[in-house]
Amino acid sequence: MLVSIVAISGCTDIALDYGGTTFCETRETQDDKDDCYYHQAKNTKNPADCAKIESREWRDPCYGDLGKAKNDASLCKQAEGVGTRDKCLLYVAIETSNYQLCDDIQTESYKDTCLFQGASSSSDISLCDKITGKVKKDRCVSKFTEKEKSCESIEDQGRKDACYSSLAGENNDISLCDKIQSQYSKESCISDIAVKRGELSLCDGIQDAKDRCYAGVAVAKKDPTICTDISDQGWKDNCNNNLAVTMKDITLCESVQAEARKDACYSSVAIEKKDPSGCDMLEEGTSKDYCIEQASQ
Repeated sequence: MLVSIVAISGCTDIALDYGGTTFCETRETQDDKDDCYYHQAKNTKNPADCAKIESREWRDPCYGDLGKAKNDASLCKQAEGVGTRDKCLLYVAIETSNYQLCDDIQTESYKDTCLFQGASSSSDISLCDKITGKVKKDRCVSKFTEKEKSCESIEDQGRKDACYSSLAGENNDISLCDKIQSQYSKESCISDIAVKRGELSLCDGIQDAKDRCYAGVAVAKKDPTICTDISDQGWKDNCNNNLAVTMKDITLCESVQAEARKDACYSSVAIEKKDPSGCDMLEEGTSKDYCIEQASQ
């Protein structure tokens, strides 16, 4: 009598071959037989064992598990249940980078996930157009911000504005800021590019965020004179404070009007320069002690 032993992962039984009759066939109930064949298939990676399972409850997971283990879409498709089948196809599509399989997925959420992943991995924006869900489609299109037409395809105005802002920053293209509908976002876009270029004249086209723009350009150009043109005292203090720290010039802190901000400026510059003497500008107390301690390190 020929006896072969096959260990079955996750199952306490052992499949024995008694001259062609497997142990699974000797189980009393059909459910026990199906359970046995399922675990045997997982161990042997042989889809023929899945075919021996009568119950779809066991047979579908069998084909699904083997399809994922072998990265074989044909095995996924043998599962009758749409959910099991589609999960398996999604897994294989991503693992093998075969995103043509997305077209075979019926469940909308799984199909959209497949297309989104495919578009991201292959830089193929055409896959985004196939996505049904609006939010995921917009997210997909927005990943292609190097192309202006991608931003135009986004339906949600907030995400569309964010797309143009990102693209403008990447390309240093201020004309893209004009496509932004939100006034705040548009001015922030212009301000960011003005700072990046160090072009103060670009700030003049801004209304609400003009002072912020001036402060940013002043730091970018390391030009304290620009701070004097800022009308809001808070932004003017911010400008002088940031310049002082950036240039490690403690004398610029003297232009800061708010006492608390001025003290913070003295402390920041002293610590940045590793110069405890800069802390002498502070009143005696905890803040001065902290400044000396940090600047001495």
